[in-house]
Amino acid sequence: MELEDVVNGAVGPFDEYCDGYGNAGASGLGYVSVLKLQTGKVRADMDKVLEGIVSYDRAETLGAYVGQINMVAASSFCGLNGAVWGYHLARAESIADASIQPLFYRQRGDGVKIPVYSVEPLLDAGRALFGTMGERRFPPLPGAHVNCAVKSHTVKGPTSIWCAIGLAMAEDRQRDSNLFVEDAGDAPHLESDEDRMAYLENLMEHM
Repeated sequence: MELEDVVNGAVGPFDEYCDGYGNAGASGLGYVSVLKLQTGKVRADMDKVLEGIVSYDRAETLGAYVGQINMVAASSFCGLNGAVWGYHLARAESIADASIQPLFYRQRGDGVKIPVYSVEPLLDAGRALFGTMGERRFPPLPGAHVNCAVKSHTVKGPTSIWCAIGLAMAEDRQRDSNLFVEDAGDAPHLESDEDRMAYLENLMEHM
């Protein structure tokens, strides 16, 4: 599908809310994928199950607001009838003007070097669309059923939690899907900010 057809087919029936893919009232077969990356924490005074639920729900409401939705687990692709918010449309400024610089390069199996960029501009684009808990813009409709490629990790502290997301953009969007890869975990108890940053940078280099 052409990008214009994807966008024209991804308009939901609500003026003030976004909606999940496949719900009644959409203008067509298109959909838009929005990136979010967040951690949440809760006081450890409940049982393990409730602590996991509450911390997960808090992560939904922090950063780009996606609270009060029914997450429907999906795999990790944005397909031919999909578009990535901040990349294909509502392009982030640093992507639109090509000022964003690679963090590093990875060599593909055929020898081609692939630039790896920060995902932060796409996360910023998601916050600009949905808004935040204190200042909502066009968040998902409360109670909506929303397809989400999601990973989560819950651990009792004191510790450090990390999460990461990668997005591989297809060279030919008329033929191939874009790939999302999510990961999360907990780090050793590191005392200083310098040690934590070194740990995370090493982790990123080996993903």
